[in-house]
Amino acid sequence: MDLFSHQLTFDPAVELAGFLAQVPARWVVYLLFDEAGRPFQLLCVKNLRASLANRLCEQPADEKTRGIPYRQVVRKVSWRRVDSQAEADWVYAQAARELFPHAYRKLIDSWSAWYVCVDPEAKFPRYTLTDHPRWELSRTTFGPMPTRAAAERFVETVVDAFDLCRYYHILQQAPHGQACAYKQMHKCPAPCDGSVSVGMYHYLIEESIAAITSPGVADIHEKRMHQAAGGLQFELAGRIKPYVQQLRSLGSGQLEHVRPLADLRFVAVMRGSRAKSWKLMLMTPEEITLTDEFTDIAAMEPTIEQMQLRRQQLRSWSGIDLLTFIARQVMGKSGDCIFTDGSREQIELAMGQLARRKTQVQSEDEGVVQEAS
Repeated sequence: MDLFSHQLTFDPAVELAGFLAQVPARWVVYLLFDEAGRPFQLLCVKNLRASLANRLCEQPADEKTRGIPYRQVVRKVSWRRVDSQAEADWVYAQAARELFPHAYRKLIDSWSAWYVCVDPEAKFPRYTLTDHPRWELSRTTFGPMPTRAAAERFVETVVDAFDLCRYYHILQQAPHGQACAYKQMHKCPAPCDGSVSVGMYHYLIEESIAAITSPGVADIHEKRMHQAAGGLQFELAGRIKPYVQQLRSLGSGQLEHVRPLADLRFVAVMRGSRAKSWKLMLMTPEEITLTDEFTDIAAMEPTIEQMQLRRQQLRSWSGIDLLTFIARQVMGKSGDCIFTDGSREQIELAMGQLARRKTQVQSEDEGVVQEAS
């Protein structure tokens, strides 16, 4: 496979120490081949040398194991050095997709995220959950969120903050429905019984979308709250306060990475193999591209310009897997990757931040990250 940059033949008759001296004690994605040249195991490990030492060492004659007899089976090793979690995930996922489709499907499923979407053009719009979002609603689909419970909490917060309908089956009867108790509690304008028009309810939905997509809305209302308190309008300030708290909660905790689906488009800056070297990865739902390692940003100007252009292009939906990969990276806590808008200024800032962070201590054991066969 083109993914792997190094390859080494293994002869079980040759001393293992000499073979191991030819492989790096570094973070890699690697592939094992049998005597017939068939790949039979794919691994991502923090230390290739330690991993191969564990697998290819001589087993005592009286020791029984249910594992693979690696020394008898392995005849070739191919690997690719990786230097960040995002790069490791991407290389591993591509290899698994081509060689071990079942393992790839399990991997992608384990990375799945949740989203909340709303169709403002629907006759009776509402916020719903999905793990397979539709591209045509990319501007009004919000995520990623790590769990269904987090997505449900997002919906509950939006509904409560904007006094939206809780009972969709009653809303669909508008204007001839029977209002629920939330109307009496002044927590729903009751379009269901005609107290307000369906058109006004659409306006509330649009207001909620605008608040979610505009990070500064909470700041505006917090300023209103302080002005009301300063003017001794404590009742008004008290009504604004929970609204501000609800808006703030939409961007905190498990919801801290939530944004419109169409905005999940980054140029990620990642660590390289040396202290002051870096790699870039373009991440969009249509394309993921990894650059070679570089030390001089000036030499990367044409590449950065192209990445910025492609990041801004909104094309047709290409499938859920790329989005799933992006969501996995965005929700991760990796210290070796920073997401940017793709501008040179943001990339340079991220490069400086990564250079100041502590380099990861080299793993003494294999540190298996992923394994498939």
